[in-house]
Amino acid sequence: MAGISGGGGGGDHLRKKATGVRTWLQLDSTGESNIVEAGKHGVMRRTGLSGLDLRILDPFLSYPSTLIGRERAIIVHLEHIKAIVTAHEVLLLNSREPSVVPFVEELRHRIMQHHQATEALSREEESLLTRGQNGENTGPPLLLPFEFVVLEACLDAACGYLDEEATALEEEAYPALDEVTSKINTLNLERVHRIKNRLAQLFQRVQKVRDELERLLNNDEYMAKMYLTNKHAVERQLRNSSLSSIKHEIVQRVLDERVSGETLVQDRGNSSRFSVDFHPAEQHHQQRAIRTASSLSRGSQFAIHTSSRRYMIGKSKHLGVKDVEIIVEAYFVRVDATLSGLSTLREYVDDTEDYINIMLDDTRNRMMQKAVLFMTAGVVLMAFTTVTGVFSMNIHDFSLFQKTDPPNYYFILFCGGGTACSIVLYLIAISWYKHLGLM
Repeated sequence: MAGISGGGGGGDHLRKKATGVRTWLQLDSTGESNIVEAGKHGVMRRTGLSGLDLRILDPFLSYPSTLIGRERAIIVHLEHIKAIVTAHEVLLLNSREPSVVPFVEELRHRIMQHHQATEALSREEESLLTRGQNGENTGPPLLLPFEFVVLEACLDAACGYLDEEATALEEEAYPALDEVTSKINTLNLERVHRIKNRLAQLFQRVQKVRDELERLLNNDEYMAKMYLTNKHAVERQLRNSSLSSIKHEIVQRVLDERVSGETLVQDRGNSSRFSVDFHPAEQHHQQRAIRTASSLSRGSQFAIHTSSRRYMIGKSKHLGVKDVEIIVEAYFVRVDATLSGLSTLREYVDDTEDYINIMLDDTRNRMMQKAVLFMTAGVVLMAFTTVTGVFSMNIHDFSLFQKTDPPNYYFILFCGGGTACSIVLYLIAISWYKHLGLM
């Protein structure tokens, strides 16, 4: 993959954007890092991925969390981590983002530890081999392949990132929910609404990661495709075995043709014009053997590739998936626990929302009851006022409004009687409301 010099300013930035050149952080199996700038086709040649596979890592497209194993690489898109993992290196796309920097340091640390353990294991194997020749044959512990070390680091970082967000949301949500139940106001309701939206988005993200891990656990073929080291070892063994068998066949055919040529020369006698080394029949058979050998050599690569592909397709379902299954299952349990916590929080939010709705309904009902009481009192008073207005407009004896001795009790009697009638009508209306069950 050819790098592009990073000096030039705005023109270089536009040119890189136009050609699809992006900055990748390369970490090899020894922990050494290198900044690589490459385009889409360069990454495809280096990793063996297709253009559709690279679209999963496109920062301008919104793809859900995905783990896909291909022939030569693993595509990792988990939350903020976007990487391509091969058997010997890992390419990170967004390594300069603040949320990815801690993951890069942790990944480099794990790769260096794996490299040191691999070297120590190699030295231990040599010593064990020496002791095994003396009768002390003990097997050393096995190490995970490089791609599984990177895969475990990616899963750990993604699950940890989701755990942190879930914990922070729970620490904010539970006090807010308790507060809104004790004091319902607009500010608390808006706060709970924002928490509910964040919870829904985080729940979907965690659910997608869990579904992706469950998809891997339910299909051994998908997990077997992630054994990049094993696939390379199998291909080397097939290549070596195929070349050995082809060489053996070539040598055997040449020897057979030579023996048949010598036999033909001996059968024709000891004539002086025929030579054992330069007999035309022998030369003909030797040339035929050489042509057979060359044709076998030309077809050897295709035969190796075909046999390797058939072998991998036939054995992909039978490759051991114990290591990757243990890793995926461990983080599946972890993300499932996070999802269970979010489910509990969502149920608590729903219960709180139901409780708030009940309290609001009760308050609304009481307010409506108060409104009915006031409206009934207003109707009764309006009736009394109407009667008073009708009588006042038809009174012609103004002596009722003058002070007399003894005083005139008609006005007092009218006002007292009207008030008493209004109170009686109000009590009758309240009794009727209670009889109907409205209060």
